[in-house]
Amino acid sequence: MIFWSLIALVVLAPLPFGSIYPWAWSSMAVIVAILLFCWCIKTLISSNGPTIGLNRTWFLILPFALVCGWVGIQMAPWTPESWHHPLWKDAAEILGKEIKGSISLVPFETGSGLLRLLTFGGIFWLAMQYGRNHQDANKMILALICAGTVYSIYGLYIEFTGSNTILWFEKERYKDNLTSTFRYKNSFATYAGIVVICSLGFFFRQFSKLGEESLGKFELRRQVITWLLTDGWKHLLPIVIVLTALILSDSRAGLFCTILGVVTLIAAIKVSHLKNIPYFGKLSFFAIAIIMGIFINSGSGVFDRLVSERIDTDVRGEIFASTFDAIVDRPILGYGSGTFENSFYLYHQKIRSHLDNLVG
Repeated sequence: MIFWSLIALVVLAPLPFGSIYPWAWSSMAVIVAILLFCWCIKTLISSNGPTIGLNRTWFLILPFALVCGWVGIQMAPWTPESWHHPLWKDAAEILGKEIKGSISLVPFETGSGLLRLLTFGGIFWLAMQYGRNHQDANKMILALICAGTVYSIYGLYIEFTGSNTILWFEKERYKDNLTSTFRYKNSFATYAGIVVICSLGFFFRQFSKLGEESLGKFELRRQVITWLLTDGWKHLLPIVIVLTALILSDSRAGLFCTILGVVTLIAAIKVSHLKNIPYFGKLSFFAIAIIMGIFINSGSGVFDRLVSERIDTDVRGEIFASTFDAIVDRPILGYGSGTFENSFYLYHQKIRSHLDNLVG
């Protein structure tokens, strides 16, 4: 029950606008907490213990706990007043009363960020526990691939019908870009990129089974063609669908990270135990050719943006400069996790509208 509930949570998370609104991610946090509680009870009454114990994951848990602890300190009112952001003192003087300040500029946002961080950590922990089982790992990957394909098909339907909606709501931004059920194009592009990489990895894994037997060149070629026509196309179709949706999102960052992920996947397979993949070099070239082919034919928007010299370099330069100034002012204490938007506007309010378009 815990395993399938985890899969359902991950599959449905993109549906409510990518779970960016408080009601969505707070509901996710509650569900993850319940799943973790059930997992703890199940582990305690089991004689086998956890699949992966703390003794094997302490090097992951320790830095994660330190980060969460520091975020908690940032929002705490009992820290030394000299650590607090100067705006708290200014607010107290203007209001004429004592105000409990904190390192964080907006403690509520910092607390919300901590809750989201713990939620993601909980999902990672459960996925790690169940992912050690080969069959369960395959089920999780297949569920992600199927979900990503469905979300991409929905996005393509919205794109080609021109309805400019997310579910039954009118799009507020990115009306010329495919975002599926996500509000921001970069968020969808990130999700789609993960699905493409998982789909390609799953395809290579299934395809490697053909190379487990010693076959002649002609017989191997015959089996490869037969597999592609009977079963292999089912693994290729999600890649084409999701990649097309990714290209139409017009996200340069999403496309670049996906290409980087595919190259990393191919390099990892090259040095892994999956060395018996037939025609691996040709398949790798074919995979890259598919990406470039779909990119050229359906992603003219991204292509134009990539080759264009007018990419708002001046505005982006101002954003980077203002961000650097903010870091220099408080390099150690910071402004509180989750408060970038609030703190950034203290340094540069002229480009707020442009920054809004970059969010996600």
